[in-house]
Amino acid sequence: MTEAIIAAYCAHMQAIIGEWSPSTVVQQLALHASTDPEFLHLLLDVWVQQLDHAPDVAFEDELVSFIGELMTLPANFAVVMMRGTVSGGGAASSNSTGDWYLFGLEQTRFKVPFELLRTNFVMLACLFRLIYQGQPLPGRPVFAKTASAADRSESVCTEFMYPDMFSAHLDRVCLVGYFVKLLCVKTYVIAAARADKNDYLLIVRQLLLSALQRVETRLAAKRPEWLLGNDALARLHEITVLCQSRESFDPGRFLSLFRSFIARRLLVARK
Repeated sequence: MTEAIIAAYCAHMQAIIGEWSPSTVVQQLALHASTDPEFLHLLLDVWVQQLDHAPDVAFEDELVSFIGELMTLPANFAVVMMRGTVSGGGAASSNSTGDWYLFGLEQTRFKVPFELLRTNFVMLACLFRLIYQGQPLPGRPVFAKTASAADRSESVCTEFMYPDMFSAHLDRVCLVGYFVKLLCVKTYVIAAARADKNDYLLIVRQLLLSALQRVETRLAAKRPEWLLGNDALARLHEITVLCQSRESFDPGRFLSLFRSFIARRLLVARK
């Protein structure tokens, strides 16, 4: 696909999404962020690759922390735009550069560069719609605060107006499901190079199982508002169950479960 075609398609999507209300854009952005495997791979695999896979208690604690954050961090997304990425008229071009932070500027491991979003033009166009044309009410932009560097090398958009709506439509269990699938793949890759392959798989599986059970226990005791009144904990338990045996601890089984989550999520979105 040539750059000209990419630019034309991006402009086309922006024109269509430009007709949507900001609330519709937020809902669609959350839906795609929950169900697009390419986006989830870009968001989560960096952390999986950096994770210290030494099978010990510290590894389990890391998993508890990360999975817990996926389930409970409030959506507070912010955008950092680089200088020279805005074309005439305040629209974004297909080669705009910057970073999208799903859970706030301080949560750097949940940062997604714009160029990685070019695998999903709907998400990219939705994001640009919120940045450049997001006026839900007269005088009230989607991002209440925009600050520019002294040399105007970048602009930072914060104080997102729709955090509760984004949280309500972002399917956290889909994120966890895809993360565990990636982690399972990585575990098998590491195990293949070890003499104690079967022992390593057993230990990592048990640590992951324990981590998921600990997260379930915490959420059962106190769950965020966006997890009330839905089947999130039941679906999270479906992931936990796959870690209970060697036979079910398989990347293909996790991928099938993730796809079932997507199907259920899309059915709910259409109601």
